[in-house]
Amino acid sequence: MRELYDFFFHRIVLHISYKYKNSDIGEDIAQMFFVKLLKMEGVCEITNPLAWVYKICDNLAKDYFETDSRFKKTFSRDATAPSSDPLKKVIFSEYEEQLNQLDATTRQIITMKIFDGYDLKEIAEALNLRHSAVRQKYSRGIKMLK
Repeated sequence: MRELYDFFFHRIVLHISYKYKNSDIGEDIAQMFFVKLLKMEGVCEITNPLAWVYKICDNLAKDYFETDSRFKKTFSRDATAPSSDPLKKVIFSEYEEQLNQLDATTRQIITMKIFDGYDLKEIAEALNLRHSAVRQKYSRGIKMLK
């Protein structure tokens, strides 16, 4: 269990912290994940452990915000990272600078796809664009980020 903790804890914190723009939430969700993992009964076959871990943590974060109204009022996807928090500095500098080089629509499509978990069809409907246009912008945007 210690090896799993050492491998995943920091990754979960970064994932949730970036997605919700709050490093404290990332640590809380990571701790909640490991408590849940310890309570799990039985063995299930997991084909992609990293995706499974992130999906569980995303669900925990959604539950966290739905059950605690204090955070609903302060939650903002457009928040900027204060320069005094070193974890936020790393998270934002790695991703935001690259994303800010893209046009606004492509940036929104990539953010919705990667960080919010929407599929391209849902993104097309939400942005009132054709599916083929969204697919093309996503593909070109990812190539530009590589």
